[in-house]
Amino acid sequence: MDGGVHNRPADAKQRRPELIGDEARGVQVNPQVPGDLVIAGGLSGDHVILSFGDAVDHLEKLAVPGGGKRGLLGTRPFEPLLAHKDKPVTGISYISGELAGLGNPTGQVDAVARMIDQAAQQGAVPPAMAADIRQFVDTVGRTFAKRLPLPGPWMAFSFLSEQGYEGYAWDWTRNQPWDGSRRLDLLEHVGGAPLAAVVSRMKSDPALLDEVSRLAAGGWSLFKKHGLTVIDADDRATVEAFDEHVAPLGPKLLDVMRTKLVPALADGQVGLVLDAKGKTERIQADLPASAAPLPVIEPAIVLPLDDPKLFREGLSDLFALSDELVAALREMDADGVPEGYRVPEPEKAKVEAGSVWSFPLAKSGLDEQFRPAIGVGAETAVFSLAPKQAGRLLAGARLETGAQLSTFQEPLAGAATLDFAGLVDAIQPWIVYFTRYGCVQQRDGVVDADEPLTAEDETPEAKEALAHIAVALEAAKCLRAAVSETTTTEEATVTHWRNVIRDMPPRK
Repeated sequence: MDGGVHNRPADAKQRRPELIGDEARGVQVNPQVPGDLVIAGGLSGDHVILSFGDAVDHLEKLAVPGGGKRGLLGTRPFEPLLAHKDKPVTGISYISGELAGLGNPTGQVDAVARMIDQAAQQGAVPPAMAADIRQFVDTVGRTFAKRLPLPGPWMAFSFLSEQGYEGYAWDWTRNQPWDGSRRLDLLEHVGGAPLAAVVSRMKSDPALLDEVSRLAAGGWSLFKKHGLTVIDADDRATVEAFDEHVAPLGPKLLDVMRTKLVPALADGQVGLVLDAKGKTERIQADLPASAAPLPVIEPAIVLPLDDPKLFREGLSDLFALSDELVAALREMDADGVPEGYRVPEPEKAKVEAGSVWSFPLAKSGLDEQFRPAIGVGAETAVFSLAPKQAGRLLAGARLETGAQLSTFQEPLAGAATLDFAGLVDAIQPWIVYFTRYGCVQQRDGVVDADEPLTAEDETPEAKEALAHIAVALEAAKCLRAAVSETTTTEEATVTHWRNVIRDMPPRK
């Protein structure tokens, strides 16, 4: 049955798309939707089609009976899929360049400019203020226009593989920031067998820091010129005190970054690591201990060093600048910073691959093994919440997580690896711990930090719930590991991902 088109202008085209064809059955159009929105559903062969739009004409682009060049499969974005057409495909996704362009930041900047013009025309903003804001917005737009991605089509598909699932995502967005010209050697400093790691390399942009700093200075000047006139006297005094005492430290910070930190990190790689090598029975003094040690999730940021000496000098300058900041805040507000307070000196420890500076959090009650830390080696810098992890990541190690799927040896713009089963194993003890905590809280109304939490604290309902959760988590561990690799070509960015899935062992 062919459905008519309702609530449409009289001169609108109302032909049946070739996609629907003679085999189409059960096409329904909702006549209750106002305006030009048409909701259509039907069958083409063995496929169900549901469409939302101002007509049904666009459906002919999805497929053409018998093939041909008029459907989506005949367009450039779908050429990579045709190379895998014999694979057992499980899913296909597509976004056109036109749709991707709807979120273009350039259009958002233009929209802000139009809002300012309208506000000025309506008298909501004084003309002088509107002119200055419009000029600043135009400057922001010009500064970032050359760096903004140029939207293009995106297409992804997946298929069954011998080990699990595999897939590709092709992105034709241009002017991307990724650099895929070299191997990601930072992967050798993610700890060997982390729960998860993501490493990417960005293109060098030496002018970006200065341009952003000029924009920040321009925005601050604009606020002082026009913003101070619309805030109350107390807030104005606070802003003026900040401008007198704290703002002058901005150029000093910029100088440290420009002359030391940025040159020391010129390679452009950055890595994010998630691990759980640390163990604790009591992560915080006010919490009860666990009957069994708990794994501690340890996030870290890893950066490659082009000049370790320059990087250490930059860190020393930042520590010195922190003392100046404390003094400036005290001058700004004498009661805002306790008398005699200064930023604590970090504790330095030598490790096999370099040095680790850590910052004790004496009043936090946290386990002593967990504190902010910065590790610096001959090739790498690490920012972590655990000094032991920082030292471990400084030392190079062959990447084992996901090694059954990839060696990550070729030039890449990005790479990611995940030990999903290990992540589940790290989370499960915490589920048990907090379930027992809740049981004690419900039973006694308060949880004694001096009494360890054990299986005896579990109520019958909690035991049953934990048993069900254990089965669900064991099933989730069928996904053992996953990796992805991103490469760049002259026209597209290509991400290739794979995973390993194993059936649950039979019950004994």
